[in-house]
Amino acid sequence: MRKSSGDLLRDRFTKAFDENYAVMFHAIHAKVGGFEEAEEICQELFLRLYERMGEVANPKAWLYGALKLVVLEHYR
Repeated sequence: MRKSSGDLLRDRFTKAFDENYAVMFHAIHAKVGGFEEAEEICQELFLRLYERMGEVANPKAWLYGALKLVVLEHYR
C-alpha cells in the first residue's frame, strides 16, 4: 500500500524531530536558562516546523534558522 502525502509529511516530521530535538532543546536552554521555558520554546519551534513541513526542503537548516526568531518572539 502506498503512503499518502500526509503520511509522508508526518514521517518526515517525525524523523526531523527525532534527529534534532535534543540539539534544539540544548541550544534553546543555553539561551534562556530555564528548563520549562526551553521546553515551551522548543515545542513552539517544532509546531511551526510541523505546520510548514510541506514547504521545508531541509528541516535541520530550517530549525536552525527559525530558532533565534522563536526565542526572540517568546520574549515579546
